[in-house]
Amino acid sequence: MTASKLTSNKDLLRFDSIAFAKFLHFKRSQLGWSTRELAQRAKISQPYVVALERARNTKSKTKATPTPTVDVIAQLAFALDIDAKTLFARAMKIASRHVLLVVDETAPTPLKIVQQSSINQPQIGFARQSLAT
Repeated sequence: MTASKLTSNKDLLRFDSIAFAKFLHFKRSQLGWSTRELAQRAKISQPYVVALERARNTKSKTKATPTPTVDVIAQLAFALDIDAKTLFARAMKIASRHVLLVVDETAPTPLKIVQQSSINQPQIGFARQSLAT
C-alpha cells in the first residue's frame, strides 16, 4: 500500500503523549499504585513509567517524552486490567494537517473589495433635525 493511498483512505494517527500520560496517571492513581508498583506489574522500569507520565506536566515542546512501543502499551494495559484497545485509543490522535496559504499580492484583499463595493453603492445619509422648539 502506498503512502498516498494510505492517506486517502484513513486519517493519519500520531502518538498523543499528553493524553496518554494523563490517562496512565489517572488509572494508576485510581488503583492506588505507585509508579514502582505499576512498573513491576507491567514488567518495565519504574523510571520509564515516570517518564511516560511526565508528559502530562510538560508545557514545552522541546522536552522529549518517550513513545512507548506496542509491546509496552500492551504490558501496561494488562497490568492496569484494561482492554489494550482502550489504551491504544488513548495513546493515539489524528495528526493535524497543515494548510499552505499562498497569497497573490496583485489580487485585491477582502477589505479592498468591500471598500470598493461601498464606493460604487449609493451613499445614504441621515440628517439630524433639532427637536427644540
